[in-house]
Amino acid sequence: MNDSLLNENQRKALREIIDSEPGFKAQGVIGEFLDLWLVCEVLVKKLIMYQKSESELPMNWQWTQVGPALRNFGIMYEDEKVKPAFSGDRKAKRGEKSARVLRNGYLHTLSKSDTSEIERRKKELLLLLEYWKQAIGNATSQSKSIRA
Repeated sequence: MNDSLLNENQRKALREIIDSEPGFKAQGVIGEFLDLWLVCEVLVKKLIMYQKSESELPMNWQWTQVGPALRNFGIMYEDEKVKPAFSGDRKAKRGEKSARVLRNGYLHTLSKSDTSEIERRKKELLLLLEYWKQAIGNATSQSKSIRA
């Protein structure tokens, strides 16, 4: 594991994202899902950006970049929760699509089947995304995650 830690500015930026409310949850299940997805996506994109010492969020990112970015900053997480949240595998079977694929299907193609899957899997998907929000949030509030 790399000993890189989040600096104060990075922690503050991540905390602001965690505390933000995109405002879609008033629109029901899909809105709740989108609110959490957007926060989680920006969080992981920021971590990838910080790891690469880049100044802009990556537009195209792969789910395989998430684990290394988390490990780089010493963020504890359960490895088996990365793929169900962030995989971009569009060939996944119905009922096994990642949160990212479902979001893409809903937003980019208005897929009725992906919308239905989000509604059917609401509890599972929201718990998964809350897990990521909390895991990254914990790292922003721990004093050991600060470097000068």
